[in-house]
Amino acid sequence: MKSELLTLKRITYEDVKNDFFGLLRKQSEGNSELVQVAVCYLEQWRDKAEELLMPLVDNFIFECKSALEHYSVNLAEAYHRHLEDLIKGKTMEKDKVSTQLSDDERNLQEDCNWLTAFKDQLDTIERG
Repeated sequence: MKSELLTLKRITYEDVKNDFFGLLRKQSEGNSELVQVAVCYLEQWRDKAEELLMPLVDNFIFECKSALEHYSVNLAEAYHRHLEDLIKGKTMEKDKVSTQLSDDERNLQEDCNWLTAFKDQLDTIERG
């Protein structure tokens, strides 16, 4: 990139300036000495740098976005697996406790389960 930016410099030849802003120098036309002056324009450098770097930046942003999407998908899958494990554990505990219940308690538990399922369906319908 450095070499490409340096190709934008303009080389000109100007009179020697030995004093401060040319105020103190005598005006001698016949004795002028020319020196080489390199000028680089900031706007041209900025445009060239943008032209060279934007494809790299766009590629970097795309890679970061892909990595973030991959991470979020993996995190969501891990969270779902964790929730499924918790639900299975609670269900097993519930089944274990329900096997130890008497007939009346078991009927009451089935009624509670039915009522919970019914409320869940009503909530789903309301959210619509």
